[in-house]
Amino acid sequence: MKKILIIIPVFCLVVLSGCLKDKPNVDFSNLGYVAEITTASNNPTVNAPSSGYAYNNAATLLFSDTVPVTIFFTVNIASDYPPTKDIPVTVAIDPAALAKFDADTVTNASRIQYEIFPDSTFSFPTTTGTVHAGQRLDTFYITFNPAKVDPSHSYMLPISITSAPGTTISGNLGTIYFHFIGSVLAGAYNVTGTRYNYIGSVAWSGPPAAVPSSYVATTDLSNYSPKTALPDNPSTVEIPFANVGAGYNYILTWDGTPGDPLSVDYTFTSVYSNFTTYVVSFTPPDATHKAAFHIITHYNNALAGAGNDRIIDESFVHQ
Repeated sequence: MKKILIIIPVFCLVVLSGCLKDKPNVDFSNLGYVAEITTASNNPTVNAPSSGYAYNNAATLLFSDTVPVTIFFTVNIASDYPPTKDIPVTVAIDPAALAKFDADTVTNASRIQYEIFPDSTFSFPTTTGTVHAGQRLDTFYITFNPAKVDPSHSYMLPISITSAPGTTISGNLGTIYFHFIGSVLAGAYNVTGTRYNYIGSVAWSGPPAAVPSSYVATTDLSNYSPKTALPDNPSTVEIPFANVGAGYNYILTWDGTPGDPLSVDYTFTSVYSNFTTYVVSFTPPDATHKAAFHIITHYNNALAGAGNDRIIDESFVHQ
């Protein structure tokens, strides 16, 4: 487990009047100062998500490390000119914002019902600050502890500006919705298996027939264990494929119904071809079993079968 990711779009960190998203073409000479949240991070693998409903997807947390990670977000005073006097700022975790989000079937189109992050999963020690005269920003820090997060649950930490005297608190960008999408298939897996490389194409009827012996090279996939399955939604996760890297993932879907099969797809079908997938076995998670699956993939590493065949025989057992 190696990193925490935040999925994000590009947003306006230069906090001038154009950053205000509540209304187009706002005349700040009439509106005055507007307090809003923007975010960034001191983790070099993370860019900067923004706040508000429009950026809900941008504030998705993908934990893939057990090491605590501190991120920061900023409160910005948006106006034509910086404030001429200090503005005290208070922010707080906002359960009402979570309840509103859970009930909003438009923004929360997936109908995921989030829970507040448990106290043991994060630290948010300082909730007051000051935007000093002549400045626009103050910074707040949150430390998440992924080792304490149950990957089967969906959590949210909505944080709102609750006080910024002398300003209007943005109705759109006054809250940020940090959230984690849980899945029973998410988490770390121990991996075993072999990659078989061929020259050109190779005929194979699939298991239980033996893998064709004409391979020219093999790779021990246990050298790439463990791997982490990260959720796209409660029923779908992505986990790295073989030893390929570079975002080449299995896409695994299971609807949670005992007896239903595991569906397997790939993120790289637009660049490779001739995929044949064999789900040799699938153990769904329950109270007495950890998730486990054995997948064999036979494909060609170019479009239209113009490259070399590969057979990936890979087994996963949830830690």
